[in-house]
Amino acid sequence: MPRLTTPQELAHLVARIAAAPNGLGIDELLQAQDNTLQRRTLQRRLASLVAQGRIQTVGEAGAVLCRVAPIVGNASLTDLPDTLHATGEVCVPTSPEGEAIKALVRQPRQLRPPVGHKLEFLERYHPNHTAYLPPALRNQLHALGRSPAHQTPAGTFAQGIFNRLLIDLSWASSQMEGNTYSRLDTERLIEFGQAAEGKNALETQMILNHKKAIEYLVRDPSAASLTPQTVIACMPFCPTA
Repeated sequence: MPRLTTPQELAHLVARIAAAPNGLGIDELLQAQDNTLQRRTLQRRLASLVAQGRIQTVGEAGAVLCRVAPIVGNASLTDLPDTLHATGEVCVPTSPEGEAIKALVRQPRQLRPPVGHKLEFLERYHPNHTAYLPPALRNQLHALGRSPAHQTPAGTFAQGIFNRLLIDLSWASSQMEGNTYSRLDTERLIEFGQAAEGKNALETQMILNHKKAIEYLVRDPSAASLTPQTVIACMPFCPTA
């Protein structure tokens, strides 16, 4: 019974063949083994390597060369569409004078001409008597920065704050009691009387009850003492009310 060939012996034989780019014949392989390996045994090992796809033989009987089998595989290439990447700068449109100043500022520091303070410009200013800006420009800036609050009725600003507070408190209080109204739904209900779709009447009434109770406490604080009337007015805060 022939002796079994170990993987190390096969690997050593493959390495010997790989060292010869043009291939090796059986006689050359036998000489490399110092004639310690019988021809029949070498042929069996070569046949095993060919079956495994590790080597290949070329030529006919008597002139057969053994070479390491090339590594082959399948590859697929996908031609992706070309993508153009561009970078740009988004700037606020400026006047021609502003563009000239921008180009000057963007120059390298060593190319910028040194400029100091204009002392005569600073010395001409006297606090509370003169101004740096001309009257026309000062009037324009004053008009742009003027608050329109004086054009609205008294209490408009406070009423706006109260409306936001009313929505936030009504929504938050209802959330604590398991109400599923969103804040936006609560705002629509309080400001426009629009009930949210898919919500039951109990949830809608809960928010309206909170709204009424908060309005009572804020708009008539003098009556918000611990009296039976106050307790009755604030009962909508209770889930069972």
